Amino acid sequence: MVYGLGFNSEGRLGLGHNTTIHTPQRVPELCHQNVHQFISGSDFVLAVNTDNNVIFSFGRNCWGQLGRHVDRDANLGGGVMTGDRLVVAMN
Repeated sequence: MVYGLGFNSEGRLGLGHNTTIHTPQRVPELCHQNVHQFISGSDFVLAVNTDNNVIFSFGRNCWGQLGRHVDRDANLGGGVMTGDRLVVAMN
């Protein structure tokens, strides 16, 4: 299980809203994912499931840092498929 809490501007916690959270809440998109690594950037988060090569991204996306085809912020973690490429590490 993955939980989020704290400042949630731009939906960076992946909870489906932008409200600041004071008690831990489950991150819905990651409940059944085997997340191996998290990367926290400026106003966004990436979560990596290396079992199926999917990167979940949420938060601010004004420069395309979420790896999606649109430049809108995302408060739910849509999966970005890496295709046949293996995710080893991110930083």
